[in-house]
Amino acid sequence: MAIEQYQIGIHTDTKIVKISEESVTIERDGKQSVLAADTVISSIGYIFENSLAQQLKDCGAQVETLGDCDHVSNLMGAIWKAFESASKI
Repeated sequence: MAIEQYQIGIHTDTKIVKISEESVTIERDGKQSVLAADTVISSIGYIFENSLAQQLKDCGAQVETLGDCDHVSNLMGAIWKAFESASKI
């Protein structure tokens, strides 16, 4: 599977504290860690909420919103947009 092949880290129940050009600072259980990263994919909840995406866009970051955060659609629409976005990375 590509996740293991490319050593992609998955962090659940984790808060993003800061994103820079070379890293992402995360917090879990009150402890912060800095991870080297050139790409960050964040999947947050089931309720429409795109304030983080807007803040990142305002900072000049490349941001892709998917699913209902982007526009209301069906599951196939969300999967297709995710595929298109991942293909650009």
